[in-house]
This record gives sequence, C-alpha cells and structure tokens, in this order.
Amino acid sequence: MSLSFLAVILALGIALVLYYLTHARKGIDWLRTGLDRNKVKGKWTEIEKLISDGGTSNLRTAVIEADKLFDYVLKWLVGSKSHWDKKKKMRGETMGERLKIAQKRFSRYDIYQDVWEAHKLRNRVVHEVDNELLHHDAKKAIDYFRRGLRDLGVL
Repeated sequence: MSLSFLAVILALGIALVLYYLTHARKGIDWLRTGLDRNKVKGKWTEIEKLISDGGTSNLRTAVIEADKLFDYVLKWLVGSKSHWDKKKKMRGETMGERLKIAQKRFSRYDIYQDVWEAHKLRNRVVHEVDNELLHHDAKKAIDYFRRGLRDLGVL
C-alpha cells in the first residue's frame, strides 16, 4: 500500500471519530452503568397493563409508577462519577434535579420538556387533594415517559 492511501484512510478514520463525538446521539452505555434493562421493560409492561385496565385508581398508579421508573433510570444516569460533588455525594437529591442534570442526554429538547410535563402531572396527582386525573392526561403522561425512556435507549 502506498503512503498516500494510508494517509487517506487515517484521515477518514479521524473524521468519523470527530463526527461521532460532535454529532452522534449521546447514547448511554447501560452495561457500564449496571442498569437492569429487563427490569425496566418488565415494570413498563406492568404500567401499560394498568393503563389498559382503565379506572381512576389504575390511571393514578400508572402515572406514579412511570414517574418512579423514570427516576430509577435517572439515578443510574446521573450516578456516574462526573455527577458526584466534592463531598462524594451524588448530585440531584430529587427527580427534578436529576432530570435537569440529564437534560443533555436527550436527543431533542421537546422530549426532555415532555418528560418534565409528565413529572409535573405526577406531582399534582400526589400532592393536590382535589386533583382529578383525566384519562387523556394520564395517557399523555405515560406516552411522554415512554418517549423519554426510548430516547435514552432503555425501552
């Protein structure tokens, strides 16, 4: 092989690496984090069953469980060493804080915003005494959580 051919191959390799680092989706190495994707998928199946069964109680439970599942994923996501403060404490004491830390992990800002909306709905369901959860709001929140989990590569 000629030296110029090897130089072209090397340049293409460098260009591909640079493209990947600057443009490729910020995927998550779930094997490295230790996240149990089968557990996530199993819990998600249970959530979808609650929604399909219907009923006010099932809808409330589905939204709450989906929020808890998303937080489980966020804990793994922000649990990497880059997200620990100087006192060796994981940043993000609440799901809201962890969601802010993980914002750049979403491929699109609208997906991140939708997960926020779903989380805020969950907070209203849990904290407001007279909150009436409508079926279409519950389904929309579940869809937002699903999209977020898919975007992060878990579902």
